[in-house]
Amino acid sequence: CAYFFYFFFIVVVRAVLFLKLWILPQTPDAMIMILFLIPSYLIVTAGVRIMGRYAELVFYMALWLPIFYLLPLSVSHHWLHLLPVLKEGWKTILETSLTTVLSFLGFETAFFLYPFLQNKKSASKGMIVANILTMTVYLGVTLICFVFFSPDEITRYNEPTLSVLKVTEFRFVERMEIVFLAFYLFILSTTAMPMMHFTIFCSNWLFGTKAFRGHFLVVAAVVLAYVVFFVPTFPQSDKSQKIFGNIALYLSFGFPVVLWFLLWMKTRSARRKLA
Repeated sequence: CAYFFYFFFIVVVRAVLFLKLWILPQTPDAMIMILFLIPSYLIVTAGVRIMGRYAELVFYMALWLPIFYLLPLSVSHHWLHLLPVLKEGWKTILETSLTTVLSFLGFETAFFLYPFLQNKKSASKGMIVANILTMTVYLGVTLICFVFFSPDEITRYNEPTLSVLKVTEFRFVERMEIVFLAFYLFILSTTAMPMMHFTIFCSNWLFGTKAFRGHFLVVAAVVLAYVVFFVPTFPQSDKSQKIFGNIALYLSFGFPVVLWFLLWMKTRSARRKLA
Protein backbone atom coordinates (compact mmCIF):
# COMPACT_ATOMS: atom_id res chain seq x y z
CA CYS A 1 0.00 0.00 0.00
CA ALA A 2 2.82 2.40 0.89
CA TYR A 3 4.65 1.44 -2.30
CA PHE A 4 1.72 2.36 -4.55
CA PHE A 5 1.01 5.55 -2.62
CA TYR A 6 4.62 6.69 -2.88
CA PHE A 7 4.57 5.94 -6.60
CA PHE A 8 1.35 7.95 -7.08
CA PHE A 9 2.69 10.76 -4.93
CA ILE A 10 5.90 11.13 -6.96
CA VAL A 11 4.09 11.16 -10.31
CA VAL A 12 1.35 13.60 -9.32
CA VAL A 13 3.76 16.04 -7.65
CA ARG A 14 5.97 15.93 -10.74
CA ALA A 15 2.96 16.72 -12.91
CA VAL A 16 2.10 19.70 -10.70
CA LEU A 17 5.67 21.00 -10.97
CA PHE A 18 5.61 20.78 -14.77
CA LEU A 19 2.28 22.58 -14.96
CA LYS A 20 3.48 25.23 -12.54
CA LEU A 21 6.70 25.91 -14.43
CA TRP A 22 5.58 25.74 -18.05
CA ILE A 23 1.84 26.44 -18.27
CA LEU A 24 0.35 27.92 -15.07
CA PRO A 25 3.13 29.84 -13.25
CA GLN A 26 0.71 32.12 -11.37
CA THR A 27 -1.67 29.36 -10.23
CA PRO A 28 -1.30 27.99 -6.67
CA ASP A 29 -0.03 24.43 -6.34
CA ALA A 30 -3.14 23.40 -4.43
CA MET A 31 -5.42 24.56 -7.25
CA ILE A 32 -3.40 22.61 -9.82
CA MET A 33 -3.55 19.53 -7.62
CA ILE A 34 -7.34 19.85 -7.30
CA LEU A 35 -7.67 20.15 -11.08
CA PHE A 36 -5.66 16.94 -11.40
CA LEU A 37 -7.57 15.04 -8.70
CA ILE A 38 -11.09 15.76 -10.00
CA PRO A 39 -10.78 13.72 -13.24
CA SER A 40 -8.75 11.15 -11.32
CA TYR A 41 -11.70 10.67 -8.96
CA LEU A 42 -14.10 10.07 -11.86
CA ILE A 43 -11.87 7.49 -13.55
CA VAL A 44 -10.27 5.73 -10.56
CA THR A 45 -13.56 5.12 -8.77
CA ALA A 46 -15.09 3.71 -11.97
CA GLY A 47 -12.95 0.57 -11.79
CA VAL A 48 -10.13 -1.22 -13.56
CA ARG A 49 -11.93 -1.70 -16.87
CA ILE A 50 -12.62 2.02 -17.25
CA MET A 51 -8.98 2.81 -16.46
CA GLY A 52 -7.95 0.30 -19.12
CA ARG A 53 -10.16 1.95 -21.72
CA TYR A 54 -8.83 5.35 -20.71
CA ALA A 55 -5.23 4.14 -21.05
CA GLU A 56 -6.01 2.73 -24.50
CA LEU A 57 -7.55 6.04 -25.59
CA VAL A 58 -4.53 8.00 -24.35
CA PHE A 59 -2.18 5.61 -26.16
CA TYR A 60 -3.79 6.32 -29.53
CA MET A 61 -4.00 10.04 -28.77
CA ALA A 62 -0.26 10.18 -28.03
CA LEU A 63 1.03 8.28 -31.06
CA TRP A 64 2.05 11.52 -32.76
CA LEU A 65 4.19 12.77 -29.87
CA PRO A 66 7.40 10.77 -30.60
CA ILE A 67 7.20 11.68 -34.31
CA PHE A 68 6.90 15.35 -33.38
CA TYR A 69 10.45 15.22 -32.00
CA LEU A 70 11.82 14.81 -35.51
CA LEU A 71 10.82 18.37 -36.46
CA PRO A 72 13.61 20.14 -34.46
CA LEU A 73 16.19 18.18 -36.46
CA SER A 74 15.13 20.08 -39.58
CA VAL A 75 16.27 23.29 -37.86
CA SER A 76 19.61 22.11 -36.52
CA HIS A 77 21.39 18.84 -35.98
CA HIS A 78 25.02 17.77 -35.72
CA TRP A 79 25.76 14.05 -35.60
CA LEU A 80 29.29 14.75 -34.42
CA HIS A 81 27.81 15.60 -31.01
CA LEU A 82 27.42 11.85 -30.45
CA LEU A 83 31.18 11.35 -30.65
CA PRO A 84 33.19 10.02 -28.96
CA VAL A 85 31.04 7.00 -28.16
CA LEU A 86 31.55 5.56 -24.66
CA LYS A 87 33.85 8.39 -23.66
CA GLU A 88 33.39 7.69 -19.93
CA GLY A 89 32.98 3.92 -20.31
CA TRP A 90 30.11 1.52 -19.65
CA LYS A 91 30.15 2.12 -15.89
CA THR A 92 28.87 5.69 -16.20
CA ILE A 93 26.17 4.62 -18.66
CA LEU A 94 24.93 1.84 -16.40
CA GLU A 95 24.89 4.10 -13.34
CA THR A 96 22.96 6.80 -15.20
CA SER A 97 20.49 4.30 -16.66
CA LEU A 98 19.28 3.55 -13.12
CA THR A 99 17.56 6.95 -13.12
CA THR A 100 15.13 5.62 -15.76
CA VAL A 101 14.00 2.68 -13.61
CA LEU A 102 10.85 4.56 -12.57
CA SER A 103 9.63 4.68 -16.18
CA PHE A 104 9.84 0.91 -16.60
CA LEU A 105 8.00 0.02 -13.40
CA GLY A 106 4.37 -1.00 -13.26
CA PHE A 107 4.63 -4.65 -14.26
CA GLU A 108 4.24 -5.55 -10.59
CA THR A 109 0.59 -4.49 -10.89
CA ALA A 110 0.05 -7.64 -12.98
CA PHE A 111 -0.62 -9.45 -9.69
CA PHE A 112 -3.74 -7.29 -9.30
CA LEU A 113 -4.78 -6.92 -12.95
CA TYR A 114 -4.40 -10.58 -13.93
CA PRO A 115 -7.94 -11.64 -12.87
CA PHE A 116 -9.45 -8.89 -15.07
CA LEU A 117 -7.65 -9.98 -18.26
CA GLN A 118 -9.61 -11.80 -20.96
CA ASN A 119 -6.52 -13.24 -22.65
CA LYS A 120 -4.32 -14.13 -19.70
CA LYS A 121 -1.73 -15.95 -21.83
CA SER A 122 -0.71 -12.67 -23.49
CA ALA A 123 -0.08 -10.84 -20.19
CA SER A 124 3.68 -11.40 -20.21
CA LYS A 125 3.92 -10.43 -23.89
CA GLY A 126 2.04 -7.21 -23.19
CA MET A 127 4.44 -6.22 -20.42
CA ILE A 128 7.49 -6.94 -22.59
CA VAL A 129 6.08 -4.97 -25.53
CA ALA A 130 5.20 -2.04 -23.25
CA ASN A 131 8.74 -1.84 -21.87
CA ILE A 132 10.23 -2.14 -25.37
CA LEU A 133 8.06 0.76 -26.57
CA THR A 134 9.12 2.82 -23.55
CA MET A 135 12.79 2.07 -24.17
CA THR A 136 12.47 2.93 -27.88
CA VAL A 137 10.82 6.29 -27.20
CA TYR A 138 13.30 7.20 -24.46
CA LEU A 139 16.29 6.24 -26.57
CA GLY A 140 14.98 8.15 -29.59
CA VAL A 141 14.26 11.34 -27.63
CA THR A 142 17.66 11.13 -25.91
CA LEU A 143 19.52 10.79 -29.20
CA ILE A 144 17.57 13.69 -30.72
CA CYS A 145 18.45 15.95 -27.78
CA PHE A 146 22.13 15.00 -27.98
CA VAL A 147 22.18 15.65 -31.72
CA PHE A 148 20.36 18.98 -31.42
CA PHE A 149 22.25 20.42 -28.44
CA SER A 150 26.01 20.57 -28.10
CA PRO A 151 27.61 18.72 -25.15
CA ASP A 152 28.11 22.01 -23.27
CA GLU A 153 24.78 23.57 -24.23
CA ILE A 154 22.61 20.67 -23.07
CA THR A 155 23.83 21.10 -19.48
CA ARG A 156 22.26 24.58 -19.31
CA TYR A 157 18.71 23.23 -19.53
CA ASN A 158 16.80 21.56 -16.73
CA GLU A 159 14.41 19.90 -19.19
CA PRO A 160 16.15 19.64 -22.57
CA THR A 161 13.43 17.28 -23.80
CA LEU A 162 10.99 20.20 -23.66
CA SER A 163 13.41 22.97 -24.57
CA VAL A 164 14.25 21.24 -27.85
CA LEU A 165 10.65 21.79 -28.98
CA LYS A 166 10.86 25.58 -28.66
CA VAL A 167 12.34 25.89 -32.14
CA THR A 168 9.23 24.33 -33.67
CA GLU A 169 6.64 26.97 -34.52
CA PHE A 170 3.55 27.16 -36.70
CA ARG A 171 1.51 30.12 -37.86
CA PHE A 172 -1.35 29.21 -35.55
CA VAL A 173 0.76 28.03 -32.57
CA GLU A 174 4.04 29.55 -31.41
CA ARG A 175 4.92 27.56 -28.29
CA MET A 176 4.45 23.95 -29.32
CA GLU A 177 6.20 22.71 -26.19
CA ILE A 178 3.14 23.84 -24.21
CA VAL A 179 0.85 21.79 -26.45
CA PHE A 180 3.21 18.84 -26.16
CA LEU A 181 3.32 19.09 -22.36
CA ALA A 182 -0.48 19.27 -22.18
CA PHE A 183 -0.72 15.98 -24.08
CA TYR A 184 2.11 14.47 -22.02
CA LEU A 185 0.08 15.06 -18.86
CA PHE A 186 -2.42 12.53 -20.18
CA ILE A 187 0.40 10.00 -20.33
CA LEU A 188 1.42 10.82 -16.76
CA SER A 189 -2.19 10.34 -15.67
CA THR A 190 -2.18 6.77 -17.02
CA THR A 191 0.57 6.07 -14.48
CA ALA A 192 -0.80 8.07 -11.55
CA MET A 193 -4.38 6.82 -11.73
CA PRO A 194 -3.60 3.07 -11.56
CA MET A 195 -1.22 3.70 -8.65
CA MET A 196 -3.99 5.63 -6.90
CA HIS A 197 -6.41 2.77 -7.55
CA PHE A 198 -4.07 0.14 -6.12
CA THR A 199 -3.35 2.34 -3.10
CA ILE A 200 -7.06 2.46 -2.31
CA PHE A 201 -7.50 -1.24 -3.13
CA CYS A 202 -4.75 -2.20 -0.66
CA SER A 203 -6.01 0.16 2.05
CA ASN A 204 -9.52 -1.31 1.77
CA TRP A 205 -8.05 -4.79 2.03
CA LEU A 206 -5.97 -3.85 5.09
CA PHE A 207 -8.89 -2.30 6.96
CA GLY A 208 -11.45 -4.81 5.73
CA THR A 209 -13.71 -2.17 4.20
CA LYS A 210 -15.22 -1.37 0.80
CA ALA A 211 -15.30 2.41 1.12
CA PHE A 212 -13.54 3.09 -2.17
CA ARG A 213 -14.65 6.70 -2.53
CA GLY A 214 -13.95 7.46 1.12
CA HIS A 215 -10.40 6.14 0.91
CA PHE A 216 -9.84 8.12 -2.29
CA LEU A 217 -10.82 11.34 -0.52
CA VAL A 218 -8.45 10.53 2.36
CA VAL A 219 -5.49 9.91 0.03
CA ALA A 220 -6.35 13.01 -2.01
CA ALA A 221 -6.51 15.09 1.18
CA VAL A 222 -3.04 13.89 2.24
CA VAL A 223 -1.50 14.81 -1.12
CA LEU A 224 -3.34 18.13 -1.20
CA ALA A 225 -2.17 18.97 2.32
CA TYR A 226 1.43 18.32 1.28
CA VAL A 227 1.37 20.84 -1.58
CA VAL A 228 -0.36 23.39 0.68
CA PHE A 229 2.03 23.24 3.64
CA PHE A 230 5.21 22.08 1.87
CA VAL A 231 5.95 23.81 -1.42
CA PRO A 232 7.34 21.11 -3.75
CA THR A 233 10.46 21.81 -5.80
CA PHE A 234 12.27 20.00 -8.61
CA PRO A 235 15.33 19.13 -6.46
CA GLN A 236 13.02 17.54 -3.87
CA SER A 237 11.18 15.67 -6.61
CA ASP A 238 14.44 14.42 -8.12
CA LYS A 239 15.62 13.20 -4.72
CA SER A 240 12.32 11.41 -4.08
CA GLN A 241 12.48 9.75 -7.49
CA LYS A 242 16.00 8.53 -6.82
CA ILE A 243 15.07 7.08 -3.42
CA PHE A 244 11.92 5.43 -4.74
CA GLY A 245 13.75 4.11 -7.80
CA ASN A 246 16.27 2.29 -5.60
CA ILE A 247 13.51 0.84 -3.41
CA ALA A 248 11.32 -0.17 -6.35
CA LEU A 249 14.22 -1.80 -8.19
CA TYR A 250 14.76 -4.32 -5.41
CA LEU A 251 11.07 -4.71 -4.59
CA SER A 252 9.84 -5.21 -8.16
CA PHE A 253 12.48 -7.78 -9.06
CA GLY A 254 12.88 -9.32 -5.62
CA PHE A 255 9.20 -9.81 -4.80
CA PRO A 256 8.53 -12.30 -7.64
CA VAL A 257 11.59 -14.31 -6.59
CA VAL A 258 10.33 -14.45 -3.00
CA LEU A 259 6.87 -15.56 -4.19
CA TRP A 260 8.44 -18.22 -6.39
CA PHE A 261 10.52 -19.50 -3.47
CA LEU A 262 7.46 -19.66 -1.19
CA LEU A 263 5.48 -21.49 -3.85
CA TRP A 264 8.35 -23.91 -4.37
CA MET A 265 8.54 -24.58 -0.60
CA LYS A 266 4.78 -25.12 -0.43
CA THR A 267 4.83 -27.52 -3.38
CA ARG A 268 7.76 -29.42 -1.92
CA SER A 269 6.02 -29.69 1.45
CA ALA A 270 2.85 -30.99 -0.20
CA ARG A 271 4.80 -33.65 -2.08
CA ARG A 272 6.44 -34.83 1.15
CA LYS A 273 3.03 -35.23 2.80
CA LEU A 274 1.76 -37.27 -0.13
CA ALA A 275 4.87 -39.46 -0.02
